[in-house]
Amino acid sequence: MKRILIIIFLAMCATPLLAQRHYASFASRDYKSDTIRMDNYTYISDTINRYKLEIFNAENHLGRPDLVDSNGELLEDLSEYMTFSREQRVKLLAILDEILTDELLAATGRSVLLVNMDFSTDDGSVTDVFFKTALIGDCPYSRIPVEIYRAIELRIKSEISAEISEKGKLLPYCDITIPYVRQPSKLSNTEQMTIPENGKPTAGLP
Repeated sequence: MKRILIIIFLAMCATPLLAQRHYASFASRDYKSDTIRMDNYTYISDTINRYKLEIFNAENHLGRPDLVDSNGELLEDLSEYMTFSREQRVKLLAILDEILTDELLAATGRSVLLVNMDFSTDDGSVTDVFFKTALIGDCPYSRIPVEIYRAIELRIKSEISAEISEKGKLLPYCDITIPYVRQPSKLSNTEQMTIPENGKPTAGLP
């Protein structure tokens, strides 16, 4: 009788272990993380649920706290805390247009690259850059080498900034996400200038 009780007890203990192993296997199919090291930096490429890809520089990824107001409510609108000017937005899109060439994006289908930037509340400089894109369909951004994202990050950190208000300086950081879309053999996101036969420059139309 004692032996039977021991066997039943062991079977009960084994059940959650098997369930845990099955769950871990299922999770590994839905979540994949690759670590890429280059130029003394570490980049993380996370594939989530086979639908979303996130790329970020692990050296700058500091586990950002949620942004909350004085009442502890999550901040969704940072317009009172920071200003990202139109000039800076145009400059950002120009950087992306310059680096993400037609050859890199030679693919069918429309896809979006989300560029998230964290800003220092001390001087408005960019402290970190995150990239997010979809994996549904033929998404060209998911096949771009990490060296390209590194080049974009360096350009953004050296050329892009935001204006931080006095209220914003009380926050640990400010951030903004800019969507980027470019189709191969199409005009860039910024206004391109063309020279017609009369010699007068005009803004290109999509």
